[in-house]
Amino acid sequence: MIYKVGIIGQGRFGSLLFKELSRNYSVKTKSRNESIEKLSGCNILLIAVRSSDLQDVIEEILTLKDHPHTVIHFSGSDDTSVLAHLKGSTGAMHFPLSVVFSGSVSLSDKIALFQGDEEAEHGIQEIFSHLNIRIVKKNDLNRVLYHYACTLSANIPFLFLKRSKEILKELGLPPDIALQLFESGYRNFTASSDSEIAGPIVRAEKAVLDLHLEQLGDPAEKKLYRAMIEYFSEIKDGK
Repeated sequence: MIYKVGIIGQGRFGSLLFKELSRNYSVKTKSRNESIEKLSGCNILLIAVRSSDLQDVIEEILTLKDHPHTVIHFSGSDDTSVLAHLKGSTGAMHFPLSVVFSGSVSLSDKIALFQGDEEAEHGIQEIFSHLNIRIVKKNDLNRVLYHYACTLSANIPFLFLKRSKEILKELGLPPDIALQLFESGYRNFTASSDSEIAGPIVRAEKAVLDLHLEQLGDPAEKKLYRAMIEYFSEIKDGK
């Protein structure tokens, strides 16, 4: 089959898909406000929109006179069940990447999760073959728990990093101290055979942690920090 690719969504990830695939395939794209008929004639549609917009997009696809042979969505938190009303082959694919502000990100040599039928898998393998992507197929995956794991590594660390930089700035210190600590901690973590984590919370240094808590004026921040202390304490005690 000669694939004619249609991409729904012109955000950062949709634009990245277009950049990577247009080198080898005929690719059309559609923004939120354009008619779905713009993608008429495409035999594989890639949906690159937020999870909250998926249902509206699916309803649009249902109005197409020439229904695409294969439809794939790229939401991290949704499985293929959201595509159940569509005809033809369906699949769900997710690249665990943070591309929000990284225009230079490439999909080459990355890992991607895939769920779907054999025809959809064949289509994905074909159109991404030039990028040497490692596609992991797992149809019985707990998608929500998977997305939670991605959120832990891709988003949450940077919320703490941002707060650290704010405090350092308030103290009249270079905010880049936070980045230096983050980078050295990452190197130590990846160099350790058992991914060790250091610091007073993990070591349960109560005297130091109590001093930290005394300095926190925001009740919400203090509550979060105390919860982290309790969580790691329970892990250490094997609860």
